[in-house]
Amino acid sequence: MKNRIYFLDNLRISAIFLLILLHSAIIFTGWNWHLSSKKDSEIFRVFCLFVHEWRMPLLFFIAGSSSFLSLKNKSEFEFLKDRAKRLLIPLFSGIIILVPPQVYIERLDRFSDYISFYPNFFNGIYPEGNFFWHHLWFLGYLFLYSFILYFILKYKILNFDFLEKSLLNNKIELNLKYPLDIISYIRISFLIIFILFIAQVILRPFYFNDTHALFNDWANFFHNFLFFLLGYLYSNYNLYDYFDLSIINNFILGVLSFILLFLHYYFKIEYNYNLNLYENIIIRFFLKAMMGWFWIAFFIGLFMKFFNYSNDTLKELSIAVYPIYLIHQTIIVVIGYYIINIDINIFLQYLIICIVTIVLSLLFYFLILKKISFLRIFFGIK
Repeated sequence: MKNRIYFLDNLRISAIFLLILLHSAIIFTGWNWHLSSKKDSEIFRVFCLFVHEWRMPLLFFIAGSSSFLSLKNKSEFEFLKDRAKRLLIPLFSGIIILVPPQVYIERLDRFSDYISFYPNFFNGIYPEGNFFWHHLWFLGYLFLYSFILYFILKYKILNFDFLEKSLLNNKIELNLKYPLDIISYIRISFLIIFILFIAQVILRPFYFNDTHALFNDWANFFHNFLFFLLGYLYSNYNLYDYFDLSIINNFILGVLSFILLFLHYYFKIEYNYNLNLYENIIIRFFLKAMMGWFWIAFFIGLFMKFFNYSNDTLKELSIAVYPIYLIHQTIIVVIGYYIINIDINIFLQYLIICIVTIVLSLLFYFLILKKISFLRIFFGIK
């Protein structure tokens, strides 16, 4: 895997910057978010619907792959200790520093200024109260996934050898010396989709909405954990050629699943996935599982083929994207509040929010974190 790690780094960089585009776009969808403009556009709703189904599963898949690579050089305990340092410290410091400004923007009508608001941040749990981890839920979930993986590996709770035997029984060697035929690829892909689908059908009736609050979010928790585990398994058995050899197939199936999901939302539930409706859940979650998997497979294959390289800029960005992830939503919400109140075109507002967020995030890393070393531990930088 040594000659293949670059495409994972580059894909992670792209995924984090895509989050900036997504979170900036949600402001203009008319959906319930931390900040919502009075202006909205169908273009932003389509874009958010498209990205929403695979962007976090992609990050968890990459995290699972990275976990395998990390465990090659560490014991299980050293791996868990490193994850605690790089995830929990930024999580707790981020909750105290980065989340309150977002909640303050939502509560502007209740407080005269930020100083009077801040002590109230710790009163009650969001949304009724103020205290929450907002976008930092990703760090909390990722640490729990790493904790589960630690126990799986240390105590051999799950035996992954069945995957290797299954592949050998189908005469598909792990090093893929022979071309992968399309029937075998589709069979394996739809097995994964079926597992994702069944998990959602079982859990969604009890935990319908993605709350990101852990204790009442088990459908979303388990969905993302499956992608994390898949990332680990694909790295463990070096199966990335599945993606490289099926880029076109993944793209076609990804586009098809998105079109069907779009039509389902548009005609069945007024085109707003935030609505708490159970109607046609079988169709919906099968399409969501299809779309999530095939777009992830497409982008992994694409980056393997065309972006499996590195240079000084990419190496620097691969370090910078973690603190950029931590700070980006705070910038979007605060800057966005002022931009949406300017009487200009909605797409120009969006462009300004995206550019300002990217520029400020990069400046924060290069001008502050790179120069003030003691701050790095709070943003997950070694």
